[in-house]
Amino acid sequence: MAEVEEIELMLRTIFAGLKDLSILTNHSSKESLGKMRFIRKFFIAIVLSSIVYLNSQNSFAGKTENVSFGDFFGSSEPYDGLIAIAQDQNFFAQNGINLTITDYPTATYALNAALNNQVDFAISSEYSFVATNAINQGNLRIVATIDKADAAIIVARTDKGINNITDLNGKKIGLTFQIISQFYLSRFLELNKINSQNVTLVNLAPADYVNAIVNGTVDAIITTKSYLAPIEDQLPTDIIEGSVQNGQQLDVVLSCQNNWITANPELVKRFLKALNQAETYLVNNPSKAEAIVQKQLNVTGTLGAEIWSDHQFSLSLDQSLIASMQDEAQWLIQNNLTNSTAIPNFQNYIYVTGLEAVNPEAVNIAG
Repeated sequence: MAEVEEIELMLRTIFAGLKDLSILTNHSSKESLGKMRFIRKFFIAIVLSSIVYLNSQNSFAGKTENVSFGDFFGSSEPYDGLIAIAQDQNFFAQNGINLTITDYPTATYALNAALNNQVDFAISSEYSFVATNAINQGNLRIVATIDKADAAIIVARTDKGINNITDLNGKKIGLTFQIISQFYLSRFLELNKINSQNVTLVNLAPADYVNAIVNGTVDAIITTKSYLAPIEDQLPTDIIEGSVQNGQQLDVVLSCQNNWITANPELVKRFLKALNQAETYLVNNPSKAEAIVQKQLNVTGTLGAEIWSDHQFSLSLDQSLIASMQDEAQWLIQNNLTNSTAIPNFQNYIYVTGLEAVNPEAVNIAG
């Protein structure tokens, strides 16, 4: 680790100084005395610097506090990659946090758990945050984006006559309603000049994706690459796949209740500090970090590398997040998927103070 290397460098400096000191003792006593005083001060400065440095690396000295976290899709896509790395490297524990993780089938479930005080933090797509919380004037606030992903794909059966995008006309497409997949598919069809009224949408739980397309319940599904392998195993020559995100990255956002933030501002900072340490670990140890996340997903080899490449794990709060949420809120209103008629001011739903304290360069939101 970098800390160990720096400590070793300090020790080498001291040892080199000691060697010089032993040489000086062979010189005349008057000359040696002056140099020895100088070296003594030098060593004291080195030791004091070492003590200060080591103290800065110490774990949190206060009381360990319990924090609960609502995850989603924990077994398919590594949206929680920084969480997994922080757990593996004990960064939460080092910051006085005893983290309990509950996995939910979708981001909507995770957000509702946070809204109902069942967990302190939750992650979701920015779309789910809008649809479940912000557009309904909910109490959740985003404290950071922890991942930007390009993971959503369409998988279609060629033996059902689907060889290109226009062949989706008249077909049944499976997806999970009320999550970002629904937004992506709508835009995908619109950009490819396919009337959404000409396709039949089938609401599926993620656990049913594979069986639905394999047994022919649907002709295509909106899913992620992590589901691709079991589909290919059963339909090795009968599928095609491609991205449906149209160049728009998914923001995986970390949120918690506003009143919880008010009551626990330092705990929010410590949580974000643990994730910032995980990001630094990833930058310095990319192979090890990838191995940690792949182990969590139970994937290796080519599939693991492809899934990893679809994600950009880093802490941020930027203007593009607000732009995406505004676009998605407008889409929800236009498609009558909400009772709201006004786009929220999303700056009111973002808490920047915590991330500014931990990593100010990661915050880029206009005032």
